[in-house]
Amino acid sequence: MRRTKNFAHLLTKGIIRMRKVNNNKRNIKSEVKMDKKKTGRPRKYNNSEDMQILIDKYFLDCEEQNKGLTMSGLGNALSMSRNAISNYNNNDEFSDTIKKAKQRVEQHLEEKLIDNKGNVTGIIFNLKNNFHWKDKQETELTGNMNLTFAGLLDELKKREKK
Repeated sequence: MRRTKNFAHLLTKGIIRMRKVNNNKRNIKSEVKMDKKKTGRPRKYNNSEDMQILIDKYFLDCEEQNKGLTMSGLGNALSMSRNAISNYNNNDEFSDTIKKAKQRVEQHLEEKLIDNKGNVTGIIFNLKNNFHWKDKQETELTGNMNLTFAGLLDELKKREKK
């Protein structure tokens, strides 16, 4: 009896639909209607304008207090972690807002680096971790380099004979 009651409840709520198969009353199948529900925690911000107001307030506060701009500070101003900021960056509605804010923080750090203000090593570390900066090493090769296919085959044949 309980199973029937649950089935009827699901049917009335629209979770299960009934359909006839082969016009035979005995051969009735049920389909489960799958509603696409969002999983996980609901978003803190419903639109980019609300987020932009807090971002602008953070930048203004930092200017007034003569404080540096950081991704952690931006996260605190938005009441979220740096990782959560990255998640919002993946959302089309928020991506421009987040990119502009990150770009402003990156610009601030670059200017500090150029002006030799603060801990240069720490600034470089921050730029590498938050903005994907990399050390670039260039190697210059000099001398006679024969890179033709025929030259490579001759070189391989010489090595095989040894």
